[in-house]
Amino acid sequence: MMRVLVTAGGTRARVDDVRWIGNSSTGRFGARIVRELLGRGAKVVHLASPQAEMPLARTIDFAGAWEDELGQCREASSRWAEWATRYREERFDTPDDYGERLRELLRREAFDMVVLAAAVSDYAPMPTTGKISSREDELTLRLRRVPKFIAQARDWAPKAYLVGFKLLSGVAEEHLVDVARDAGRANRVDVTVANDWRLLQSGCHTIHLVRDGEATETFSERTVDIADRLVDRLWCWAEEKRRG
Repeated sequence: MMRVLVTAGGTRARVDDVRWIGNSSTGRFGARIVRELLGRGAKVVHLASPQAEMPLARTIDFAGAWEDELGQCREASSRWAEWATRYREERFDTPDDYGERLRELLRREAFDMVVLAAAVSDYAPMPTTGKISSREDELTLRLRRVPKFIAQARDWAPKAYLVGFKLLSGVAEEHLVDVARDAGRANRVDVTVANDWRLLQSGCHTIHLVRDGEATETFSERTVDIADRLVDRLWCWAEEKRRG
């Protein structure tokens, strides 16, 4: 049975006791990846933010078409009940929290594949104790650079098939792929999944699977289920690495 760690959702960097700086990650694509992995028989640990979509959870809007939603939940219940026996959730909140939880999991458990889809803040404020006054017309925050935990993952899980993600916005495809390839080398991952934010927001989510020394593979939501295709490729490559 393949053992997989998937991280998803976005970190929240504290400004003071009540405010934080975050990002727009919903964890939705990470949840899709988890479902695809469970459907293939994997044992999955899901390290996610509190706001991230959970792969085996659903809400019903009783102000809308709740009967259809309830029917879908009933249809999925038996399948999800079996999946739940191979699924575990872990949580993170701040960037430092994410790094600590990731290190603990990778050092403690032997994963065949690690999918690092979480959106981790690049910078975090120097937190203030209490609540910053709202009387000032302007507010200046001092930020510190957050360590690149993905670059340390290879040291924590030397045998795992590592999957990184790179997100840019409104750039040429060639540039996106070049940046993803450079990131993959720097972070020592096996493959980098490159995305463009504007395409994602337009409803045409497109991913590029970038591996050093290999041809780039591209899948678009316009024509295929990209989560299904992504997991197919990752599963194949991880199996090849596991067999040596």
